[in-house]
Amino acid sequence: MRIWQLGFVTSLALTACGEETKETKTETKKEVTAEAPAASEEDVGEVLARVNDVAIGSKDFERAASRKIPADGKSLSLEERKEVLDQLISEELLYQKAYERQLFRDPKVKKVMMNALLREDVYKSVKNSDITDEELEAYYNEHIDEFSLPEKVQFSRILIKVKADRSKEEAKAEADRIRGQLSKNTSLFKEVAEKTSEGPYRRRGGDVGFVSEKGKPGLDTELITKAFAMKKGQLSDAFETKEGYNIILLKERRAAQVRSFKTAQGTVMRKMKNAKISAHYENYTGELRSTASVSVDEEKLKAIEIKSSPRPSLGMPGMGMPKKGAPSLKKAVE
Repeated sequence: MRIWQLGFVTSLALTACGEETKETKTETKKEVTAEAPAASEEDVGEVLARVNDVAIGSKDFERAASRKIPADGKSLSLEERKEVLDQLISEELLYQKAYERQLFRDPKVKKVMMNALLREDVYKSVKNSDITDEELEAYYNEHIDEFSLPEKVQFSRILIKVKADRSKEEAKAEADRIRGQLSKNTSLFKEVAEKTSEGPYRRRGGDVGFVSEKGKPGLDTELITKAFAMKKGQLSDAFETKEGYNIILLKERRAAQVRSFKTAQGTVMRKMKNAKISAHYENYTGELRSTASVSVDEEKLKAIEIKSSPRPSLGMPGMGMPKKGAPSLKKAVE
């Protein structure tokens, strides 16, 4: 199967499910007679069949046949081989029809094609074996802050909220009462938190886990500031935040540390490879721009009304688009 056929067949499946774009619908009404480009003789191998003068060769057949399990467990019979070839013929017909309808203009198919191009011309240009240990260590030393683990604290929290049936004074009094109980025996914190806390970590006995000074989503920054000012094993007074009155117990502290080159080597490789591939991407697209005719109508660009989308639409399939326009390389290097 040709390099783009999978994308075209996928697009046909999406069309069948009613997901074709307006652009696609417009194209299907036109009479298009464009013929899909044939594969080279080198890619075809021995010609086994022809579909509208397009060859289906032994190389595609061998790849497809290798995935079929013989009924006798040894080798494919002639009938089984015919089944494989018949499937390739159906796929070629679908591909030709998709090309005739210019479904390569569908945004989903475009992304498949762009990603395949980048994998061939950009991602494959950087291999792990091309990066020496000396280069890795130099990169590690230049970006050592990226391999540092920040100081973290682990604490548990009890929250008493101010509610319609509980005034601010009553909430404070209840928090003070609980704090007084715990001051005699902090080992009861988990048990008391499970019974009295109105915070999101109640079922965990109030334990919010380890957090750095950057905090974590959903956790009030005032709690983080308070926890970092405490000593291990210390119980706070009842203090107020926008959520209500809090009591926290600092359970553990982890000092900041720098990961050694040896322990961080895998991460260093991924980061360095990302950087190299990103540079290749910039050069590659820059060369394409230098030989292309590109014009932009800024007035029309400014006049377009943009509606927010539930998910990003830029980038390769399954990839984001970081700064400078280069696609996310996470999948490319894994």
